[in-house]
Amino acid sequence: MDGYTGYLLVAYGVTAAVVVGNLVAARLQFSRTRVRLLEQLARRSGRSPPRAGQVTGKGAGSNETTIGRSS
Repeated sequence: MDGYTGYLLVAYGVTAAVVVGNLVAARLQFSRTRVRLLEQLARRSGRSPPRAGQVTGKGAGSNETTIGRSS
C-alpha cells in the first residue's frame, strides 16, 4: 500500500467504531421509545404500565413478557 497502511488502518478503525456506535445508539433509542410508548398505551387504556420483565395475560406460567428480551 506504499506507506499508507497506517492511515488506512486508522481510517477503517474509526469507521468501524462509528458504525458500531451508531448501532448501539439506535438500539438504546429504540428501547427507550418502546418503553415510553408502552407506558403511553397503558395510561390511555387506564391500566398501570407494565414493569420490565413483568408477565401479563395468561398467568405466571406464560412465556409472554411485556418488556425486555426473552432468554
